[in-house]
Amino acid sequence: MYYYIINPAAGNGKINKIQDKLKGILSEFGIAGEFVKSTGPGDIPKLTEIGVKKGYNTIVAIGGDGTVNEVLNNLNSESIAFGIVPVGKNNLLADSLGIAGWENACQILAARKTIKINIGKVVTSETTRYFINNVSLGLEASIRKDFPVSPKKATEKIKNRAFILKQISSYKSRPIKFSIDNNLSGEAQALNIKIANASLFGKSPSFRISFGENIARKEKVDFLKTADIKSLVRNKENTILYGDNLIIKTSGLPVSADDQFIGTSPIEVKIADRKARIIVGTVKAP
Repeated sequence: MYYYIINPAAGNGKINKIQDKLKGILSEFGIAGEFVKSTGPGDIPKLTEIGVKKGYNTIVAIGGDGTVNEVLNNLNSESIAFGIVPVGKNNLLADSLGIAGWENACQILAARKTIKINIGKVVTSETTRYFINNVSLGLEASIRKDFPVSPKKATEKIKNRAFILKQISSYKSRPIKFSIDNNLSGEAQALNIKIANASLFGKSPSFRISFGENIARKEKVDFLKTADIKSLVRNKENTILYGDNLIIKTSGLPVSADDQFIGTSPIEVKIADRKARIIVGTVKAP
């Protein structure tokens, strides 16, 4: 029994253009089910809870990264399979789970290959959120806050990249106080901190923690070519640490989870006490 949660605003309303075709393909695969639509902020958590209460064994988010993260954060049962149909402007989560597009997603949902994955839990000064891939603090999260979506028009893309490069130039590294696993404490000068969920791929310790002090010229050139914000923080000279529990004590740093801005530091990051059962294609490393 499939329960589909649609965000009609995702991808500038892309789902409204493909909805009939999508439903037709799902029906051909024999996985048609109940479709519900959000009508405004706060709807997706409520719709997720309704799907759980109705006893559906598969709940699918139809939207972008924001929609996926909202459903994930309100799906508390490991017995329910979680699927994704990516139709948003940003579909990085779907991509990392091997879901290439909405048509490919239909095939993956029909195949229903599921894995149970460890999901992360991040507690900020404002909220508690769960995440699949990563948490960022500093520059990347600041960009996610100010530029939450990627424009499609060429002129808007050029302006967008110019504004981001300007922000990069003005954003300064800060001394960051941290502790890992309650046995390592320190201070690092960092422009950006990236915490990747390594346990997603069966690795231990759970998190790969990257401290980036600057952005190399190559990363800026790569960003101009691809507009991929992640390319800005892939400096090979970053300091890498590993751990199962991370506390960032420094306050006032912007924080993003799964590429969605969620609040500010201080934060604590650890593996959640529950797993997520996700329908996947081929999982990629973050």
